[in-house]
Amino acid sequence: PYEVFMTATKAPTGFDTDLESFIGPYGTFAAPDAVRRGALAGTKTRGFSMVAALQFDVTLRPGDEWRTEIVTGIAKAGAAAAIAKSWTDPTRVEKARKENRDHWGRLSPGPFDVTTKDARWNAFLNIWLKKQIRACGDWGRSATYYHEGVGTFGFRNTAQDAFGILSLDPPRAKAMMVKLAGHQKKSGECLSGWSLETGPSLDRPTSDFPAWLPFLVNAYLKETGDEKTIRDDIP
Repeated sequence: PYEVFMTATKAPTGFDTDLESFIGPYGTFAAPDAVRRGALAGTKTRGFSMVAALQFDVTLRPGDEWRTEIVTGIAKAGAAAAIAKSWTDPTRVEKARKENRDHWGRLSPGPFDVTTKDARWNAFLNIWLKKQIRACGDWGRSATYYHEGVGTFGFRNTAQDAFGILSLDPPRAKAMMVKLAGHQKKSGECLSGWSLETGPSLDRPTSDFPAWLPFLVNAYLKETGDEKTIRDDIP
């Protein structure tokens, strides 16, 4: 039901989406056949090994500069072409880049920050680690079709991600915790997971799944002292 698109703020002269055609039977990732030929073949593919390659024919004199923005995205089938066209405006691309940078920048300092004598260690703890924890909770734990073939959020995985984000973003952890509570019975029995597309998973969870919500509730109380949520928001 979805299509992936790629576009640019300068008009390309060629493209490839088939990885095998781009690399070639005797090419390598360091020296793809398409690059050695100097031309892309205009291949279109769906469901095979893919590549997002665009070709631009540019002549530069000494001191010249040339710039383009490459944009990739995903859209519902039939809508990709129109959306791709709307992202050929460099002003819009730059505005989106700033919004994205500001969005992730709000995670640092966030509730806490770390300062050491090592600038790289500071960047890892204050920017990249926080970003990875948040991105994993939002995207990485949704079991992909390559992973399990069902596209579900796992019960245990979601609880573990809520643990990871708890000190960084308590409201987000709370929302995940309440969502989990809606998938666990008073008897302790819980679902193995759920899908945003198809609803609850029907397969049987492993024996440790029911324990993860009480662990999470305990950690949430210690971190926030928010007893009202436990009384009012968890069914």
